[in-house]
Amino acid sequence: MITAICQFGLSDEYTPEKASRLCGVHPDSIRRLALAIAEAKAASCMAGASLSKYYHGDLMMRAQILVFALCGQMGKKGAGYDTLPYLAVDGGLRLPFLEGLGPLDALKWTLTPLPFFLSMRMKGHTNEMVFYELARRRPWYGTNSVLFWYLHGGLKEVSGRS
Repeated sequence: MITAICQFGLSDEYTPEKASRLCGVHPDSIRRLALAIAEAKAASCMAGASLSKYYHGDLMMRAQILVFALCGQMGKKGAGYDTLPYLAVDGGLRLPFLEGLGPLDALKWTLTPLPFFLSMRMKGHTNEMVFYELARRRPWYGTNSVLFWYLHGGLKEVSGRS
């Protein structure tokens, strides 16, 4: 990243020292992380839904994506940045256990994705990768929370103001 920043002529205006004053991380730590990302054969990040729960979480993700882009970690095999910020329907996870549904209904609900889960795990995928793929295949279950709060939660109106 340091090389990339110098190439774009940003080094005077955007320094690790200035970033350090904003975020409280030592400038050397910022340099080490940037260098590790820039020198990695392939760096990737899978951001969960956590950042999307913060005010301006979209900007935090955007900053991370820019680091990956400046370090050349976008568009090459095994590298890149992906997100899974979604807003699940309240109570959706408790649905199979609500009163009126029998134990077999709850079991059926929870066991339905099990064959897919096991096959993915046997292929070497992590739990996170499997859950991401399950969520991706069920787009009806949730919506992008950053977009939801921006458009419907009033963040559009206050975005950009202190």
